[in-house]
Amino acid sequence: MKLNSTGTLYEHTSTGTIYSYNTPIYKESTLSSGRILKVFNDTYYSTTTRKHQSNLWGYRTQSDIIFHYCPYGEWSLDTAFKNEITMTECELEKLQNKTRKLGKRQAEQLEQLQNKLQELQQLYAEV
Repeated sequence: MKLNSTGTLYEHTSTGTIYSYNTPIYKESTLSSGRILKVFNDTYYSTTTRKHQSNLWGYRTQSDIIFHYCPYGEWSLDTAFKNEITMTECELEKLQNKTRKLGKRQAEQLEQLQNKLQELQQLYAEV
C-alpha cells in the first residue's frame, strides 16, 4: 500500500514493514521467545526519508528500539543490532577516554550510553 503520491513511502502489507525508498524505516520481527519486537529506523539518509520518518512519529514512539545506524537498502535485524552495538561502543569509548574530567552533561550521556548498550545486548541475545 502506497502512503504518499510519489510511491517512495509504502507499506508491505503482508509483513507490516514500512519502506522509504526500499529501506525499511519500521518493521516488526518475532524474537525467539515469540515476542514481537517493534523497530524504528531513525538513520538519516536524505531530506525526503527524514520527512517520511517524521510522518511516522507514532510508530517511533511505540517502538521497542530505535536504530540510528542502519545501512541503506534492505537490512536484517542482525545487521542493525551489530551496527548499533558497535557505534554505541565507539561513542562510549570516546567518553571514557577523555583526558579531562567529564562535565555533568557528558557524565549523563555516559550513563545513558551504558544503559543503551546493556539494553541492546539483552535484546540482541533474544534475536
